[in-house]
Amino acid sequence: MTLTEKVNQMGDNATGVLRIGLPMYEWKSEALHGVSNVGPGTYFNDFVPAATSFPTVIHATASFNQSLWKTIGKAVSTEARAMYNLGNAGLTCWSPVINPVRDPRWGRITETSGEDHFVSGTYAAYYVRGFQDVKGQEHTNDTGSRPLKVSACCKHYAAYDVDQWKGVDRKKFDAKVTEQDMVETFVHLKCVLKMVIYIVSDCDSIEVIVTDHKWLSDTPEDAVAQTLKAGLDLDCGVYFPQFLGSSVMQGKFSDTWKEGYLFRRTHPAEAARQGTVLLKNDETLPLNADAVNNLAVFFVVMFLHLKGLSAFGRVTYEEGCEFGVQCPNDKLIFAERAHATILVMGTNLTIEEENRDRGDPLLPGYQNQLITQVAIASKGPVILVIMSAGGVDVSSFLDPDPNMDYINKKIKGMLWVGHPGQEGGRAIADVVFGKCNPVDSLGYPGRTYKFFDGSTVYPFGYGLSYTKFSYKLTSKNVPLTTKLSRLQHYHQLNYKNKSLKQSCPAVLVDDITCENQIAFGLKCRMWETKTVVKLLWCTRSLQMESLELILNKELGLTEVLLLQKRVKMFKFGLNACESLSIVDNKGYKLLPSGLHKIMLGTSSQLIDVNVSFVW
Repeated sequence: MTLTEKVNQMGDNATGVLRIGLPMYEWKSEALHGVSNVGPGTYFNDFVPAATSFPTVIHATASFNQSLWKTIGKAVSTEARAMYNLGNAGLTCWSPVINPVRDPRWGRITETSGEDHFVSGTYAAYYVRGFQDVKGQEHTNDTGSRPLKVSACCKHYAAYDVDQWKGVDRKKFDAKVTEQDMVETFVHLKCVLKMVIYIVSDCDSIEVIVTDHKWLSDTPEDAVAQTLKAGLDLDCGVYFPQFLGSSVMQGKFSDTWKEGYLFRRTHPAEAARQGTVLLKNDETLPLNADAVNNLAVFFVVMFLHLKGLSAFGRVTYEEGCEFGVQCPNDKLIFAERAHATILVMGTNLTIEEENRDRGDPLLPGYQNQLITQVAIASKGPVILVIMSAGGVDVSSFLDPDPNMDYINKKIKGMLWVGHPGQEGGRAIADVVFGKCNPVDSLGYPGRTYKFFDGSTVYPFGYGLSYTKFSYKLTSKNVPLTTKLSRLQHYHQLNYKNKSLKQSCPAVLVDDITCENQIAFGLKCRMWETKTVVKLLWCTRSLQMESLELILNKELGLTEVLLLQKRVKMFKFGLNACESLSIVDNKGYKLLPSGLHKIMLGTSSQLIDVNVSFVW
């Protein structure tokens, strides 16, 4: 986007950018005790004439019923989400009010939870959780990744309890707050709430800094730069859209700040990068941007952001054939001239979506034929990019079939990118040209082992890297003895191979303390540039192979930072009950005795864990 386009998204009335498909959006909606049309983001009409009006906040607080506060939040946000679906409201509601009441004369007390900061904080926490939580996702540990039904916004941050009183108004009132009061009251409220997604100004408050506070004699350009550097994300007003561009041009707001604050693209791009999986690489990827600056891109899956590749050279784009139509040869002329060719194949919502199952896992239509045609015509290497939600069968481009040998040798690299979102083209380009190392990826998390025991094209967790590293387990055998009580019952297990049967086959997990830890070490060596490696731990119970149970399961995921040409030791611990337990066909969670194998990802490195019980 241009600078003007960017700054126009920084006010509450974001204009959108039509040419890239970014819609306009009004950030300000209100929902203190029901969805309100006070904010311009919400309106009522004949189809939606009103919303439920709950008791005002001070009234509801008097119940001192935390579950009630949460229930109100749930009900209000359900209506807000429904109104959004109908086009009558936004998804960002600037509620609740968390200001403690410092004076009974304050005109906004009805919006608040009273004078006690603990009650105010508790009310806000329960209301926000009810307001934001999606059913079934309430207990997501990482609050940063927890999905939101509707977004709340707690207001106003600190020391606000005067509006208009005997000639004194909130725009000029100098609130002198002691350090004790700040920590006991206002900082406490912030700590109770914990999760912050974005920070928005009160309406026109940046303008107030200039016209009323006259703080440091700031110009409008000074004020927008000061507030952005202080952490403000959005202006409820017009100062950011009107003066942020000139602030940047005057050098008051540096390019570094501009990347961090002007427009938030980092997270979707990083998510798309980390979700990209490198499936095949015949020492061709990453492409050298200096040597490969003339690209041909063929795509069947319509993807508007493929032009991220243009940052690395001259790119010719050619839409391939429709799903059910063969591609004429005259479309292939660009591949004959390009230094490299990228094929983007896969599926879209006409192939897979709700109420639309696929009949088979093959690439739809004539995509296999197009891949073959392009591979034959291309002068340079071919990179195949698979864009799909469900897995697709690409085995014909991997198998050592003599009839496909020439084609498979031309396909030098293969990526699976899912459906990567708004920054997907940028992420694909970064991986293809080496700005991003796909070592972060563990592999396509599809149907490979848990409900399927046949052969697979790629195992669960498979993914290649551009960097060279090695790892070696320092612990290969771990004995694990669990003491049982004298009257402890054991559970029988049915084995096809009777020689594997143990004297005490298994015990209920609920009947033991589960304090045993499986401790082991790992030595990692990094040969090239530093990188972050994700380690996937899985387990298999060898004694149980003859049972009709899920025998493999993922135990954990660990990230380790490896520095260039360094060796680093890591220590890990797994809870025995959580890691080695199985669930039998009656629903009992059991810890089996005997030999278990803990595997590091898809490698051949194993830890033998021998479980035994004693009385």
